[in-house]
Amino acid sequence: MKTMLTYLNIRRGLILVSVVFVMFAAWLLLAPHRVASKELTIGSRVLHVDMATTEAQRERGLGGRTSMTNDQGMLFVFPERGVYPFWMKDMQFPLDIVWIDHGTVTEVATLEPPANAAKQPQEYMPKFPADHVLEINADQAKKLGLAPGTAIQLPK
Repeated sequence: MKTMLTYLNIRRGLILVSVVFVMFAAWLLLAPHRVASKELTIGSRVLHVDMATTEAQRERGLGGRTSMTNDQGMLFVFPERGVYPFWMKDMQFPLDIVWIDHGTVTEVATLEPPANAAKQPQEYMPKFPADHVLEINADQAKKLGLAPGTAIQLPK
């Protein structure tokens, strides 16, 4: 009986160690996709934006999410000013894309996800260079008064 209890305790211990190892491995694999969240103030409204500062974060963007509240968004921070096209890869809801150059909105576009998930989404090419791009729910840009020439206080 004592041998059986020892065996069961060893088995439970191995299972626990295995579960902890799997959870740690999953955490390590997902670590590059975690993003910091900051507050972005536009007028009297505060948006909680996920910061996409690495190439992997910018590539993933909001793809795969099923929804977002109207006080959320994603702010893409680019290492240098440039013309950055956007597309709706793996998106399930429409977005307003706001290009920002040195704290000033240069362009706003509303993009819809592709009707067929198997179809390659179309790219939207902005007309002007930018150093940041803000993604928010569709129609939010108008509600927030975001249009070319609008100044935005970017988070540090």
